[in-house]
Amino acid sequence: LTLFKKSGNGRQKGDVEIYYQKRQNLTYWLLQKGASLGGKKTDEGKTDEGKTDEESVGEYERKTKISVRKTLDRLRAFGEGKNPAKGSDKAADEPTYPDKMLAVVSDGLLPGVDVFPALPTDVEVQKRIEEKEKIIVACEKCEAITKGGQAAYDRIKQGVSVWDIYGGDTKVYLPKEKTEIKKDMIIAISTKLVKNVYPLSFEDVNEFREVDYPAYKQLRAVVGTRQENIVDGNYDVVVTLFKEDGKGHSGVAREASDVEIHYQKRQNLTYWVMQKKLSIEKYREKTQESVDKTLEKLLAMGKGKVGGGDNIDAYHGA
Repeated sequence: LTLFKKSGNGRQKGDVEIYYQKRQNLTYWLLQKGASLGGKKTDEGKTDEGKTDEESVGEYERKTKISVRKTLDRLRAFGEGKNPAKGSDKAADEPTYPDKMLAVVSDGLLPGVDVFPALPTDVEVQKRIEEKEKIIVACEKCEAITKGGQAAYDRIKQGVSVWDIYGGDTKVYLPKEKTEIKKDMIIAISTKLVKNVYPLSFEDVNEFREVDYPAYKQLRAVVGTRQENIVDGNYDVVVTLFKEDGKGHSGVAREASDVEIHYQKRQNLTYWVMQKKLSIEKYREKTQESVDKTLEKLLAMGKGKVGGGDNIDAYHGA
């Protein structure tokens, strides 16, 4: 949402620009079956409506674009003071027995998704939100390289641009022929869980953006889970080069040429793993250790002690 204080980039002073992006996919088996695309697949690779897989995906994209248009129309109405009604405030009809049975079957076919025969009540949903919050840990750390300057900032940026932020037995995979991450890119990460167990997770680059203002220059990268995995989470790195004295994260005083790194890891183990293997206290402790290692690696990069691809454990001589 952008308010233009002066004319530029094809906008006039006082214009308000709204940008909305919806980036999504149906789970693979659901897409294959054509469950929400209006047809059942035949042996010839077509749905019972005669659509090929490629055509069905096109239909899904068309419906997604319609959804985006509706959201933009709604936001525009807010801006014009029309105060559109909420999605659905009216009480739904009491679900019939077949409705309830369909919800039960759908709930079984969609693992990890809660399905109801009608819109759930606020009380029910708030209870489930509280349950989710109980298994999430959020750990962060912030450090700075005093007088690190542009050179330190560039070295850290180089590491972040390939998401080379982890230590231990971990590898980050970029798409074929890509040399750095960008917004909306899918990357993959594999890390050693226990001996001979290396789960592979797919992640979305939710944000990779650099801004340059008179007072500071800042790079922010956010990577989040693209599919259900042993760990669901999001990882947020902010690197700031101060061009003049100012305040950094949490109001900490910084001087010109300081380079500040802030890293947050907010995640949870999937519920069955959490229940079976690890207490929330121990998981929080391990997550903070991981955050500390990442920040130590980024600091070492900024100081020129670790280059891209180097393992932080090797840096320690482990």
